[in-house]
Amino acid sequence: MTLATNAARRPRMGVAATSGAGGKRPHLRTAVATLIVAALVVRLFVDKAMNSGPSLDDLWVSAPPASRVWRPSEVSNLPEPARRYLTHAIAPGTPLASAVRLRVHGQIKLKSWLPFTAEQVIRSDGGMTSMASLSLTVSFFA
Repeated sequence: MTLATNAARRPRMGVAATSGAGGKRPHLRTAVATLIVAALVVRLFVDKAMNSGPSLDDLWVSAPPASRVWRPSEVSNLPEPARRYLTHAIAPGTPLASAVRLRVHGQIKLKSWLPFTAEQVIRSDGGMTSMASLSLTVSFFA
């Protein structure tokens, strides 16, 4: 017997040695397919619910123009270190922004550390919206 013949007789790693449509683990394949379909359906409903309000771009573009200016007297009730920093960092008469757009990325621990990104728009008139995404990695060992 040659080496090639021996290799041909051995089943490959991860491939079921039995013949038939489902192999040794038809229930695992069915469960995986069910999970994938369920994840897609949930994402569809979440996307619809999350997209029912104004988008980040709509809220950002429609923010009112800056109408207030910085006055050092506005921070008189803050602790001394905060008051000292703000009066040093912001010149009197500087226009105050009416909205801020924040972009964040990092990792969050949900049993294991998973990467995420998030974006948020906050307006001085009370408008706010945010969007976040989480990268899930699924691995299956056959």
